[in-house]
Amino acid sequence: MPGYIGAIRNYACFYEGTLLVAAFNYPVRVTAYERDVLQNLLTYSRFLQLVAGQIRDTEEAFHYTIQALARAAEANDDDTGNHIVRVGSFARELARGLGCLPNFCREIALAAQMHDVGKIHIHPDILRKPGRFNPG
Repeated sequence: MPGYIGAIRNYACFYEGTLLVAAFNYPVRVTAYERDVLQNLLTYSRFLQLVAGQIRDTEEAFHYTIQALARAAEANDDDTGNHIVRVGSFARELARGLGCLPNFCREIALAAQMHDVGKIHIHPDILRKPGRFNPG
């Protein structure tokens, strides 16, 4: 039978939340040392889960901030529509066409949306002025 490990005789396990750390059929009697190692492994694994969740939350907040800034830059530009989204999509496709890694393609699509963020500090009358600018 595939995957059958036989009778379980000598084991130690710890369970917490969604994690289970277990060792089965030790060739010698499980001592306090082995139990401590498994318990420490569980604690370390929970810590890594916590850090991974915090990293994920920070990345999501960062991405939200970039998108909010890009949208703010677009607010004074009536005729651009979804210009920032299109620029991000074009940048992603260019990166994909160049053979860049998928993670880079996602990040460049997001970063490209920042290309007009400097417009936030420019007065709308200047941004909407028809024709060329004249000195003075």
